Amino acid sequence: MYLSNKVIDACYLSKWYTLDRRSQKIIVLLMERARKPLIIKLYTIVYISLESLTVIIRWSYSLFALLKATYK
Repeated sequence: MYLSNKVIDACYLSKWYTLDRRSQKIIVLLMERARKPLIIKLYTIVYISLESLTVIIRWSYSLFALLKATYK
């Protein structure tokens, strides 16, 4: 969520008002899309955000590396 807020801020702070009408509409669409969180659907039941998925993958890899080092 933090990165999407940075995208919105960067779009707003750019000189969007000096652009042509089409580009202004694209900037608005980009800002609207950045407001929606990225959610991944697992097994039709569980919904998970990209940030949560990243934490799970990092934890899984750490556990895998620990087990691999233990059983060598």
